[in-house]
Amino acid sequence: MTSVFFNRGLEEAGLDPSRVGVDKLRCFLEEILDTHIQRELPKVRDDIRRLF
Repeated sequence: MTSVFFNRGLEEAGLDPSRVGVDKLRCFLEEILDTHIQRELPKVRDDIRRLF
């Protein structure tokens, strides 16, 4: 059953070609990380200011 999945094309398997591969995954995860840091950094700064 697994071999059938891997023998099909990306679109036929329901995969977005723009999201397949290590380089694409790395870029996608970097974007998620950047967004998370931008959202959380002000909170971290406030916590540090309160501590010192």
